[in-house]
Amino acid sequence: MQFKLCTFLFGISARKQANLFPQILARIHIAEKTNQNIIDNFLTSRIGQPVQFTARGFFTISNRTLFNIFSAVTTYLVILMQFKQLEENINHGQ
Repeated sequence: MQFKLCTFLFGISARKQANLFPQILARIHIAEKTNQNIIDNFLTSRIGQPVQFTARGFFTISNRTLFNIFSAVTTYLVILMQFKQLEENINHGQ
């Protein structure tokens, strides 16, 4: 709930928030050495790798992709409704 509220209020996308996570994590100092080493290894592996949401690696999911999917589904539904109306008109005409 808090993540969604933050995203809604500040207009920050999930990708931007995920990219900010290593910066926030780097500011935290952990007294236990083993946990600090795990965090350091994670941050080292994340250098220069921005977060991207993909569909199993086939393509990147962005706002444009979501809009295109929504447009295709909407177009498909409109065509189906038109065929249904045509079918009803033909049946009533007989």
